[in-house]
Amino acid sequence: IGTSASNALVYSSSATTESYITLPELIDLHTRTLTFQLGSSNNGGTGPSGGTLKVYQSTSGDPADQSTNTLLEEITVSSEQALEEVEVNFAQLGNSTQGEFIRIGFVTTHEVATSQIIIDDVEVSESQAPSDISLSATSIDENEAIGSVVGTLSTTDPTSGDTFAYTVGGTDAASFSIGNSNELQLAISPDFETKNSYEIEITTEDALGETFTKAFS
Repeated sequence: IGTSASNALVYSSSATTESYITLPELIDLHTRTLTFQLGSSNNGGTGPSGGTLKVYQSTSGDPADQSTNTLLEEITVSSEQALEEVEVNFAQLGNSTQGEFIRIGFVTTHEVATSQIIIDDVEVSESQAPSDISLSATSIDENEAIGSVVGTLSTTDPTSGDTFAYTVGGTDAASFSIGNSNELQLAISPDFETKNSYEIEITTEDALGETFTKAFS
């Protein structure tokens, strides 16, 4: 879809029935990111503009077949909304050789013929895996109670807006756990004379299943 207002996709309808566009087939999806500009206009009319946009993933390229639609994102489009960027992350539905499709559904909130939803600059790109893990602290006093916080974990990821889950592995994994708010916590009460150093590996996994592992001591 085009890169300027003159060739943007404009959906306009006085009906509240959802209509669709289907992007070209994607092979070997793995993980991807869909970005586009989204806005609305009343096109000079007196009525309000806006509506709802839904992004689906599907294994069917038939525009009339909505039976395999999987909803990824539902976005409310405000009246007279200026173009703003939307980003949707998605992973593969089928196996690596199966073609899949992204379908965008439109419905105007108001039954006014001039109400328009505008979408422009559509791009599908490869989603990137996490690239680093940070731990806010790597030492703690001996004899601290089980459940005490060692430090807070954070992830560096080129994909904006991603979420992460953490797991602990490595030689001394049993001595630690992941608590609320991505905190590394003690699962034992450490005794310096018995053991003064611990070796663990922390893995971060993003919402699409991409992982990164880093060793800490």
